[in-house]
Amino acid sequence: MIHDQHWRWVARGALLLYCLWSLLLIAQKPGLQYDEALLTVSAVHMRNSPAELSLPHDPRTWVCVLGRCYPLMMVRYAGAVKDYLCLPLFAVFGPCPGIIRIVSMLLGMIGIWGIARLVTTQAGEAAGAIAALAIAISPAYVNMTVFDNGTVGVWMGAVGILCLTLSRYIQHGAARTAFWVGVAMGLGVWARANFIWLLAALFVAALLVLRKKLLAPAPHWAALTAGGIVGGFPFLVYEVHSRGGTWEALDMFAAAGSLGDLLFNRFVMFSETLLTDREHRAMWNGPPMADWQRLLFPGIVLAACLVCLAMNSRYRIFARIATLTLLVFGVLLLTSRLQVSEHHLIALVPVATVIVVLACEFLLSRYKWGWTVAAAVAILYLACALTWQVASIQGLRQTGGAGPWSDGIYELNRRLPKQSVQRIKILDWGLQDNLYVLSDGKIHSREIFEDGSHGPWIDEIRNGGIFVLNGPANRQFPAASEAFLRTLEDARPIVRRYTVTQRSGVPFAEVIEIEPNTIQQSPPVSRQRLTLSTGDSQVADRLEGFHQIENGWRWTKRNFAITFDLQQAADLPQSLTLQLYLPDSIIQKLGAMTLTARVGNHQLAPETYTRPGQYVFQRDLQPGWLKPGPNRFEFALDKSLPPTPADDRELGVVVLSASMR
Repeated sequence: MIHDQHWRWVARGALLLYCLWSLLLIAQKPGLQYDEALLTVSAVHMRNSPAELSLPHDPRTWVCVLGRCYPLMMVRYAGAVKDYLCLPLFAVFGPCPGIIRIVSMLLGMIGIWGIARLVTTQAGEAAGAIAALAIAISPAYVNMTVFDNGTVGVWMGAVGILCLTLSRYIQHGAARTAFWVGVAMGLGVWARANFIWLLAALFVAALLVLRKKLLAPAPHWAALTAGGIVGGFPFLVYEVHSRGGTWEALDMFAAAGSLGDLLFNRFVMFSETLLTDREHRAMWNGPPMADWQRLLFPGIVLAACLVCLAMNSRYRIFARIATLTLLVFGVLLLTSRLQVSEHHLIALVPVATVIVVLACEFLLSRYKWGWTVAAAVAILYLACALTWQVASIQGLRQTGGAGPWSDGIYELNRRLPKQSVQRIKILDWGLQDNLYVLSDGKIHSREIFEDGSHGPWIDEIRNGGIFVLNGPANRQFPAASEAFLRTLEDARPIVRRYTVTQRSGVPFAEVIEIEPNTIQQSPPVSRQRLTLSTGDSQVADRLEGFHQIENGWRWTKRNFAITFDLQQAADLPQSLTLQLYLPDSIIQKLGAMTLTARVGNHQLAPETYTRPGQYVFQRDLQPGWLKPGPNRFEFALDKSLPPTPADDRELGVVVLSASMR
């Protein structure tokens, strides 16, 4: 029999194990993603200036007192918590991704600690320790709290503090402990406004289970309210200052699609987030989750919910409150008409983990076969979690991060001029905030990819300066980049340009420095370089076997073709490059796919893809293969998704662009 003291050591070991996994991930040094940097932009600014943030930000999210300005909110619905946590560390060590991620790790550790303490006080040391261990090895929990691009770290830290204060209040039942429960609640709402959903779900669950027992003395409710005001004071100040800015923002994040589609998509996301979310698998172009994993773990959670609702044991009240909290909170998230993604659904995972632990402990204490069930669940979960966690570390080590997580951002930061007289012009989303943080506020830039943020492209080019855009496979809002590049080709100013690549060789970003007032002063390029973006409606006549444009790209059919119109016989290109993307859904249903290509009677070497992600199909062309005029490249996949009643298209791969040089 394991004594309580030994279980306490297991709980402490769980915290150390979480930190170990986190530090191994941090050590791979993937790039600082835009939204990850957004959570600490204000800290960098406060370190360097007493004025309000100069980068674009939501109105009235800052207040100025005695000549110095302070952020209340990071955005309208999330507070500047991490800014204040990182500020003293930035003052000592300077801003860097490692510091940001260690702060996120510590917040995630507080979450595990608080949950373990609450479970321990209600269900015993063993349940608390096992729950801590299960959360600590969850790939989704570790990745989302460490690489925090959605305030997950702050959320889990707030959950941990709430659980710690609740456990104290349940043990002592004093007004002063009720005050600290209120502080934790207010802090959680300031951290992220939809923390209210969790509080509402917890209140409904407690009301259904405890009923009249929930009634506490009036001084306790007064203390709870006072604590909520103190903990959420910055949030309340912002709401008054902005006249309800958080609630005005709700219309900005409305989700499109029918309720049925939303429910299906969110359930799939939740089922994956129980183990490893696709948001952070995409960081390293990770493979899809096996179907049996996607079905097994939601099934285990559902069965555990039924056991906890039906059980009759000394901790049945806690088990039922936890289960109803999960169900109510889950319904709020799954049916919300607001945008919901994995970094919202991760909030359900710790509660679901606790419920499974309680259900297994109940079964093994009551039934002989309970040990078999509990052991099978533990072994399956441990094997899957460790497999995915090791794969994440290896994937990040090999790729350095993919797409917006690429470590190419570090080279880009090194090469861009600091404190340039002219603001650097950024032509796409994903580069401004992270460059600001990495340069310690020394890279001055403005984003010009939205309508109204720039003048006519010919005027922008005439005025010159440094223009930065994402690589073709990584463009978030491609229209601005494509329009700029077309105008640049016609204008022919004097330019200097270079490309920063990901480790895979895929272009991460391109920098174009244009000398002012030099239009038509650059000679024609000696070698032809042609680029066709599938998101450009003007090149539709050169594409065969493609479907309509979707967000700047097109799906192909199984067989497709691209035609390049070449001009000069003495200056023909020597290589073909195809930027393509294989979604999770394709690989999950079809497995490995092989792409072949030919031009005329000349066959190009095929390539096989076994994982989803972004790829570059690049092949050299031999002299004599091309001719002036139209040159048709034919592509073929060995398999494709057939039409269905829901989608009557034959789907092959996503092609973003094709180029020759």
